[in-house]
Amino acid sequence: MEDYILRKNEVMHTGEDWQRTYIVDGDVDISNAIAVCKIRNKLDAVLCEAVCEIVGNSIVVSISSADTLSIPSAVRQGRYDVFLIMDTGQTHKLVMGNIDIIHDVSMH
Repeated sequence: MEDYILRKNEVMHTGEDWQRTYIVDGDVDISNAIAVCKIRNKLDAVLCEAVCEIVGNSIVVSISSADTLSIPSAVRQGRYDVFLIMDTGQTHKLVMGNIDIIHDVSMH
């Protein structure tokens, strides 16, 4: 697996489920790996953690609407990243970026 980090900014609306799917390219078996995704504020404190599921060569990252509602309303932007932890112990950062957090229900 090449060390390549996809940089992608995202938007999250609180009160809605947030889900993304990331495809892992290359001839690598990720079936026994673990994926981790966390949303952090600018001070690096964790705001919420996603449930990550590996399906074939894809990582499905999901944050429930209830978890998005737990983000303090004063927080309007954060950072997120997605890591893949292989069964050999190797860790690969796959995706990272800023995430705009929209709290106004009329913006949905």
